[in-house]
Amino acid sequence: MAIYNVSSMTMSSRMVQFIQEGNNELHRLTIENATGKHADLGLAVGAQAGTASSLRNDFNYAERLDLSNSQTEMKLDVAYQSVDTLREAADAFRSQMIGVRDTGGSIITLSKLANTEMDSLTSLLNTSAGGVYVFGGENVGSGPMQDFEASAKAAIEAEFATHFGFPLSDSANTKNITKAQMQTFLDDTFNDEASATNQFNAANWGANWSNATDTVMSANIETGVNVNSTQSANDQSFKQLAKAYAMVGLIGAADLDPETESVVIDNSVAAITQGIDGINKVQTDIGAVQHRLDLAEKSLDNRMSTLNIRVNEIENVDPNEVAVRLTEAETQLEANYAITSRLNKLSLLNYIR
Repeated sequence: MAIYNVSSMTMSSRMVQFIQEGNNELHRLTIENATGKHADLGLAVGAQAGTASSLRNDFNYAERLDLSNSQTEMKLDVAYQSVDTLREAADAFRSQMIGVRDTGGSIITLSKLANTEMDSLTSLLNTSAGGVYVFGGENVGSGPMQDFEASAKAAIEAEFATHFGFPLSDSANTKNITKAQMQTFLDDTFNDEASATNQFNAANWGANWSNATDTVMSANIETGVNVNSTQSANDQSFKQLAKAYAMVGLIGAADLDPETESVVIDNSVAAITQGIDGINKVQTDIGAVQHRLDLAEKSLDNRMSTLNIRVNEIENVDPNEVAVRLTEAETQLEANYAITSRLNKLSLLNYIR
């Protein structure tokens, strides 16, 4: 019969090793029980860890797009509401101008309202969302529209004085302006943007009215799909509204012959009608982008959901299994501690006794 010599020191050292291994296992299972994921993904799933990393990168990219799309959606919503407000105000103002024209009233009664609408136009085109001026084109860091009173008004008044040889305030002379003379002035200063003296051509609009760029910002809303995320205050529709309000608010405030006033009203109605038609197109374009963005958002949501499921299938643990194994590990560790304690109490003296 073979006799094996096993010392208490050897047994105790082995138990210490068991305890260390048990502590490591308990630590791992505690993490997995708390997070629901493998504590060491590479060790647990092997080559699938690379797949999980790739899927998570795709998920993070989709998540960034989703956040960016939320910001784009906010800018588009603000722009749409601003344009809608401009359209409603312009439509109401046009109705009042037509009423004055058809009843033979004086345009001067609308001059103050025109100035108010000009202020509203400036304010709405200077609307910002999330720190971005949505009508600035690519110049989104500052309000695109200048104050009418600060520069454009003075430029139009100066052009009037140059054209007629007297200021707008000279009622003794403004009364004598004929219909033909007024039409020529309005064509040169307001209507014909090919004219060097036109206050709404690209050069003068940029100098006295708008700091916006013609080109607008674009946003990537999903892979390979870009949309316009800002608008430009340089759009022709906004110029037409500004023309109408300036004609009525500035020229219409002068002391004019009724026949000459009718020319101002007719030109103002024509300008604001073109502006309203243009704004309808701007709204339609924004609405189309909003619809495209909505489709992209739904596509992203579906993709993120699918990616999340696939990542979780690889990274997640079975919570029931982990809970059982955690209890077993705790029980085993307690037993190992108890055995080690008893081994440490063994000695030759105790054996002899």
